[in-house]
Amino acid sequence: SLQLYPLPTGSPEDSMSILAQDKKILAKYRVRKPIWNTEINYGLSGPHNVAPVSASRQAANVSRTLVLNANADVKRVFWYAWGNTTIANTRTTGPNDFSLTLAGKAFGVTRSWLVGAQARGCSRSSSGTYTCTFRYARGVRRVYWNPNRTVTLSIPNATTDQLVDGTTHRYRSRTLRLRVGAVPVMVVSAR
Repeated sequence: SLQLYPLPTGSPEDSMSILAQDKKILAKYRVRKPIWNTEINYGLSGPHNVAPVSASRQAANVSRTLVLNANADVKRVFWYAWGNTTIANTRTTGPNDFSLTLAGKAFGVTRSWLVGAQARGCSRSSSGTYTCTFRYARGVRRVYWNPNRTVTLSIPNATTDQLVDGTTHRYRSRTLRLRVGAVPVMVVSAR
């Protein structure tokens, strides 16, 4: 059980740097147990109230966290402070704790991308764009994002894309031109 909180201004990618250090320690002591990320959220800074972030940033935090943890072979991820607005900046439930925010929807949608899929690794391009690949029964899912800027990608053999809010687009063209930024987009292809 690990708690992979980055510094208050940290990102899901920073959390993976912490995981890499933790894995070295576990290997040194020959600990061979499944890794669970038992608490994760962002912006935590002790007892102080955190600065709010946009709904899209919150959704990006959730989706990138789940995708990166899946590719790092983390078996379970538990979101901390689902609706608490004072100690963490990413809320998955609304003020009444019954409705989902965009981040809450992103949790369910991103989870659907991962269930039944085999993680095949993540890469980061020279422009800072991440590509995480998952194989599943009918083909390949790739999840794309760039935490620092919006980029346009040319993706061959794309048939479908899905946004973290669940919006899906289908394509007939052989090559998809896709704009991605901090919020991940999942693209399905036959290979």
